Amino acid sequence: MVLWLSSCNTEWSDLTLKTVAHDLFRGSLGYGLIFLLGGEAIMSMPQRAEQALGANFDIWAFHDLIIAEGLLPLPMIEKRVDDYVQQQRPSLNKQGGPSEIRR
Repeated sequence: MVLWLSSCNTEWSDLTLKTVAHDLFRGSLGYGLIFLLGGEAIMSMPQRAEQALGANFDIWAFHDLIIAEGLLPLPMIEKRVDDYVQQQRPSLNKQGGPSEIRR
């Protein structure tokens, strides 16, 4: 948790991050686990898309895709990312680019 938070905001001290993590998950370990797993899934999405699209991956278009609909459940975000990559594939396949999404 602390490592993930520190990658999000480098201005926070380690002590502050440890305090936030402790306070956040003190009441519910299940919530902490879900938070961590969701964070890992979200952090892996741009990497998967970039791996599938190669040099044609546009981080700004990807960010727009993720935030366009507002708050969504994780499976819906994953589907949007998979659909985005599928839509980009036809042009890549014509150019001889990557054609797989790896999870």
